[in-house]
Amino acid sequence: MRIGVRSGVRRAVAALAGLALACGLTACQGGNAEDAANSEGSSQGAVLGLDYATFDEQMTALPTNYTYEYEEAYTLGAEGTGEQGVIHYTAQTDGLDADFRQHTVYAEDDSFLPGGEFYQEGDTVIRIDDDMPVDVTASVQEEEPAQEELEGFNSAGFLYALNNLVDVTTEGDDTVYRFVFEEGEAEGDYGMVDEVTRAEDICRINAAGQLVEEVVKVEGTADVDGSVVPASSETTIRYSQWGATEVPAAPEPEGKQVTVGADEAAAALRDCIQGLPSNFSTQTETEVTGTADGQAQTNEVYAEALIDRADTPKGATYVELDGNEDDAVMTFFAGDRVVVVQHDEIVSDERTGAPVDPTGSERALAVVDSARVIDQYDYNDGSREYVLEADVSKLGESVAFDGLETLTSLTANYYLDAEGNLASVVMRVGGTAAGATLDLKASTVYYDLGTTEVPAMP
Repeated sequence: MRIGVRSGVRRAVAALAGLALACGLTACQGGNAEDAANSEGSSQGAVLGLDYATFDEQMTALPTNYTYEYEEAYTLGAEGTGEQGVIHYTAQTDGLDADFRQHTVYAEDDSFLPGGEFYQEGDTVIRIDDDMPVDVTASVQEEEPAQEELEGFNSAGFLYALNNLVDVTTEGDDTVYRFVFEEGEAEGDYGMVDEVTRAEDICRINAAGQLVEEVVKVEGTADVDGSVVPASSETTIRYSQWGATEVPAAPEPEGKQVTVGADEAAAALRDCIQGLPSNFSTQTETEVTGTADGQAQTNEVYAEALIDRADTPKGATYVELDGNEDDAVMTFFAGDRVVVVQHDEIVSDERTGAPVDPTGSERALAVVDSARVIDQYDYNDGSREYVLEADVSKLGESVAFDGLETLTSLTANYYLDAEGNLASVVMRVGGTAAGATLDLKASTVYYDLGTTEVPAMP
């Protein structure tokens, strides 16, 4: 069973379908450069026509195998106040269309998938997660609808033509071409910008006729949580190894993303949670990182729980902070009675007035009910994973986390064994408290299902 598929990466995965030249270069089919040059009356237009003809010839002659580094700095929202981030990866590419192959590795500073690794062969996309290859083609197909076929040389949805070429300069042995595309001259999106209204593409070609760098500046809009906001980006793409790149073969997948309806996935998760036996045990490791004024601090919490919900609910928990066993706390539940033990002494013995739910099942079901997205992955060993992204606005008081004043994000990975039993859950929570940003990751393993025995009250 694999651990660690992350949610919330769909836009980044969609980038694999072809930012910059990653979709491949399409040769001119209509003689655009020659016709445009002949129709241009000025001497400057004639010169640009010749320049464009050279550009078109060089780009069309480029090999289909190459390596490139892609780095996009984007802003979603108003300048100065919008969300900012980076998409940054390196890719080895070969082939066009159905023969297209690419191996992509995301940099550690990438905003979505630091360290992520993908293989693409034609329409198939394989993601490497904790050394396990998983077929995630369903995500890319969902995010990347077929786009209109453009005639002429095009890249990333830009149809290059003489009228877009505004400047040509020489820098050393390199020739620099500057293109400008206004609204309607770009097809679809570019990077994090969903609807392009203006774009500028600066292409640097060396003396050997090879494209060595592109700088693409894009303005437009993006859909963020259902709201259309201003969006902009500046992307630098550095090319190398033209004609010499060898793309490694994709490994055989050990699992596959399966397309299911959100209601169907949520119902399956509810059945799994509610189907836990009356008695079971858990181990939970939690990391809490607080960041304030540029300084971060991480604390670790280890907990064990033994649960028996038959007849009168009862249980026992053991909790230690940052590996400090000497100050660990044990808590015993029976009905509405709660006894806390520390340093081998009872420090409290209280009645809550209502039976205690030591399993947290109410909170777990509330998380499922709040799901914005649930993805399903099936693995070759018969196990299954559900990846849930919550709509935090739907979470009520039943989903509260100690120390968090405001909940800003919640994702959860649910792992089921080959028999369909809940085996583990990894939950990631973001929020704020006392002016600090808090990030929590809790990993829980379920075991001794149906055989757990809870110790007697002290």
